[in-house]
Amino acid sequence: MNLSKDPRFEVDRRALDEQWEQQPSVFLEYAERLAEANADVDRLKDKLDSLKARLDGEVRARLSASVAKVTEAMVTAAITNDAEVLAISEDLREARKEAAILKAEVQALDQRRSALENLVRLHGQEYYAVPTTTPEDRAEYNKNRANSRVRKAMTRRRK
Repeated sequence: MNLSKDPRFEVDRRALDEQWEQQPSVFLEYAERLAEANADVDRLKDKLDSLKARLDGEVRARLSASVAKVTEAMVTAAITNDAEVLAISEDLREARKEAAILKAEVQALDQRRSALENLVRLHGQEYYAVPTTTPEDRAEYNKNRANSRVRKAMTRRRK
């Protein structure tokens, strides 16, 4: 899953209540996905270790029949080049990649929580408050302000 495609990662300051209501369930969903991905990594690692242990005995028996002295390097090379070991190793790499992406997504959701907290604080401090003046009120204010400057200038000239 690509993080940028899930709209639940975005923060909408105009809908903080909705965002807060969905935050725990979204976080839990991704945390569960991460836990499952980590379990997949562990299963594949166990499967690979088991296969390597089984192949170790087979490779040693096969090599000892054809070579006088079997070295660890020979056994390791034969096990590493086994097609099944290579396939499981590739699956393990993909599972680790998926787990890393999910970990980043869980961290992004934690940062989203912090962003929501800070936006709520700003909202409480009326950071996003909108002025309630009308265009007519602003025009009147600007007119009075200009008149005040003219009066001050005229007062200074009389003195």
